[in-house]
Amino acid sequence: MRLTARTAGSLAVLALLVGACVFAAMTGPAVSLRTRTQALSQTLAATKPTTRTVQVEAPWDDFTAYITTGFYGVGEPLTSGQLTQTQREIGRGLASLSLPLAAGAWTGLTTHALPIASGTGPRAFYMGDPPQMQVVYRNTLPANAELVAGGYAHGALPRGALAGTVTTQTAARFGLHAGSHMMLTLLTGPVRVVITAIVQMRGPASAFWMKDSTVGVPSLVTGRYTCNCWTGSILADPDQAFAMQQVFAPSRIDMQWVYPLVSGGLSADGVPSLLAHLNRASTAPVALTGAFAAAANTAGVTAPLVPVLSAFLDTQAAVQTVLLLLFVSLIVAAPTYLVLPGAWYVATGAISGLVAAFFLAEEK
Repeated sequence: MRLTARTAGSLAVLALLVGACVFAAMTGPAVSLRTRTQALSQTLAATKPTTRTVQVEAPWDDFTAYITTGFYGVGEPLTSGQLTQTQREIGRGLASLSLPLAAGAWTGLTTHALPIASGTGPRAFYMGDPPQMQVVYRNTLPANAELVAGGYAHGALPRGALAGTVTTQTAARFGLHAGSHMMLTLLTGPVRVVITAIVQMRGPASAFWMKDSTVGVPSLVTGRYTCNCWTGSILADPDQAFAMQQVFAPSRIDMQWVYPLVSGGLSADGVPSLLAHLNRASTAPVALTGAFAAAANTAGVTAPLVPVLSAFLDTQAAVQTVLLLLFVSLIVAAPTYLVLPGAWYVATGAISGLVAAFFLAEEK
């Protein structure tokens, strides 16, 4: 039987359609995974370093009281070695939950902002109002800061005084230098802080400095129900963890443990598993043993990456659903292309445009 030109054209379109469908079925998953993983990498790169961490926090009074007495009460200061031990134990527990922990974990203590009675320069005052500073201890300070002036070593301090460090930005705003003496105001009386070192931030975009930006860079706080003042931070010298707790225990101290995550190399198909591990870590008690075990329930775990990954999965599911519908509609409409070959070119052009638009949306 002789084929007319129209029949031959229809068969050619059908063959092309079948070939396109087979090609899409074979190569689609790989192309989709590569595109989705690229979109995931862009999404993660746009997040803050602190988002790509697991964070554990506890009120100092509760945490230490449970270690000391087994229940609420008055706790005892922890040594720097004990703080490091809790960091190791919590980290091992998170790793056992299949979380991809990266290097750079740290533990810290932070007071609330305290008024400065004396020792700062005129630039520290805002419209005549005195500044406020919090005192912060972080056990990996030497690895995250470069000494510019002075040093962490110090001789005998005045009775009840602390040795502290400030960044170059804080020193410039508050008029401080190595050797400066500051007086902080507590309800229980004034506390003297001797500035022994000025440091420059190493890796200022890291979670160490970004967890609380005022640790490295002073901030002007204004508005109703605020101090309307400059606020900043004093970093307790590496050997001052115990002394800091002795001085500030009557006021509020917050404890933090921060664990960066490995996010590079994560594929889009690996997101559901990582999300499940993060959710499990957020609900399970922290892994503390021995004398620390009693304080496990006073600590809470947060994973800032959870909402980011959840939103990514929602977007991915919506995009893939639309693409699947387009693919199915292409097959269902095959008879139309046999009758009206020209419709093939119109349909494929429209679908190509839609596919490109959805992939671009996914990448964003």
